[in-house]
Amino acid sequence: PPDDPGRPRVHMHACGRLEAVYVDGITVRDVQAAARMSFDFPGEQELVLADADGRELADDGALRRTAAAGGTVYVRLSHTAFHDFERRIDQLQHMSTGFLCDQLATFRQDAADIRAELRHLRLGVEQEQGSREVAVEAARREVEDLRNMNRRQLQGGDERLDDMERAIFDLKSAIHDECLAREQAFQETNRKFQEVRDTFAVEGKAREHGDEKLRFEIEELRRAIQLEVTDREDAEVRAERGLRDMRETVSDAAEATAADAADLRRQFLDARQAAVQEQRERIGADTDLAGSLKELHGQMDKFRTDRATEDAKVLARCVELDTALEAERLARQRVSAELTQQLSVAVESIQDEQALRSSEDSELAQTAGDLRRGLDELRKRAGETEHAFTKVAHETARRLDEETRARRESEAKVGRTIAGLQETLAEASERRMRDVSQRLEGCFEGLMKEQQQRVTSVQELSDLLRQQRQQISEDVEGASRKVEELSEVVREERRERTEADKELSGSMGEVRALVERESAAREKIQHDLSDNLEASRKEGGDVGAIREELGRFREEFGQVTSALEEESKARSDGDGGPPGGGP
Repeated sequence: PPDDPGRPRVHMHACGRLEAVYVDGITVRDVQAAARMSFDFPGEQELVLADADGRELADDGALRRTAAAGGTVYVRLSHTAFHDFERRIDQLQHMSTGFLCDQLATFRQDAADIRAELRHLRLGVEQEQGSREVAVEAARREVEDLRNMNRRQLQGGDERLDDMERAIFDLKSAIHDECLAREQAFQETNRKFQEVRDTFAVEGKAREHGDEKLRFEIEELRRAIQLEVTDREDAEVRAERGLRDMRETVSDAAEATAADAADLRRQFLDARQAAVQEQRERIGADTDLAGSLKELHGQMDKFRTDRATEDAKVLARCVELDTALEAERLARQRVSAELTQQLSVAVESIQDEQALRSSEDSELAQTAGDLRRGLDELRKRAGETEHAFTKVAHETARRLDEETRARRESEAKVGRTIAGLQETLAEASERRMRDVSQRLEGCFEGLMKEQQQRVTSVQELSDLLRQQRQQISEDVEGASRKVEELSEVVREERRERTEADKELSGSMGEVRALVERESAAREKIQHDLSDNLEASRKEGGDVGAIREELGRFREEFGQVTSALEEESKARSDGDGGPPGGGP
């Protein structure tokens, strides 16, 4: 029945086949009718319905439960079906015998025609084999020509490879010569660098020694300056004490006469001149010290350009020394200013005293006698004061000489320090040159190793290039040979396949026509077999002769079938690979 989604569907299994069948209703009668129609059973054939467990579905309720559960309904034949099949087989055998008897007369002619066609087919196959052998021979000759041509091309390629190898050899020789020249240049540079390194080593040693010596002398100079500052402070304290004593003496001698005052003024002027002279000497000493410091700064600036990094500390120390000296100079100027101010105050006090004395001349005249008596005492005290002042002046001169001598010694020390700095710079330069020479030696050794590695690498690359070119030439030769052979085989195979396809299509058409004629004859025989079976029995023909004729017919038909199978196999072999004898 046609498929209708609105109708119920039942899964049925019969004769090894499972199908979903649409039925009019889920009843035993409708399901059996649908099974006869779906599985091509005869209309009067009795069928038995069963479930998956083999239980027979005799009523409609059991059938509906099985269909509702989605189970499969197994359709089986009844026990009387085998008897019906045997009876129908006998009928078919009788019909077949009659059909064969009716067709024997025309079948012999058909067999003769088939034999003639087979002979023509064999002749065509033999001709095709001969043409194929001729084509294979021609292909072999063409392949041989191609091989000769490839061989000639490879000979030309070998010549080009030889030329390339000669060029590589020339390039290698040039590289070797260049390496020798570079090695000589490296040796010459190494020799010069060794000389420079030795020079730098000597200079570095000298500079290191000079630096050490300069540090020591600067330290000594600092200590000497500190001692000098201490001595100067002591001298200033003593000078202040002497001035205080002198001021007391002047105040005690205020009551002396004008002559004594003039003497005292002259002594004060002498002391002032001595102080001025001392200040001038100090200023000159400061000037000399400043000049020395300027020279030291100039030398330090000169050394700073060569050794900026190593001389930073030395320059800092020199700056500190300069600052200390400048502070000392300022202190000296300040002390000199204070002494000058004190002397000015003393002179002003004396002038005031003289003014007072001029106004009190009348009183002095009255007390002249008293003054004369005290004059001797004052002269005695003045002598003592003069002696003390002279002693102080001598002490001051001695200290100035010592200071001058100390300054000279400091200048000498500064000179030695500068020499030490020069030596230190020379030693540092030598150390630097030694380090640079060691690095250059390492660079030269690395360059030599790299040069050797490059020569080795060039040699290895040359050998590898030669081997690779040989391998490539061999691969190219083999690949070109294989490609040419395969292309020729493919062209020949395509041509043969085209011809074989054409012949096969013709043969298949003929075979198809023959099969169609045979099918029509079989149908006609089956149709007439039933009609002629009874007539054959009535006529009582020779069944043995018929069977013999049928046997011969089967043998001839088997031979024809074997020939067709061989031809089909030969054609399939021809389609699956290259023909025999090909490359």
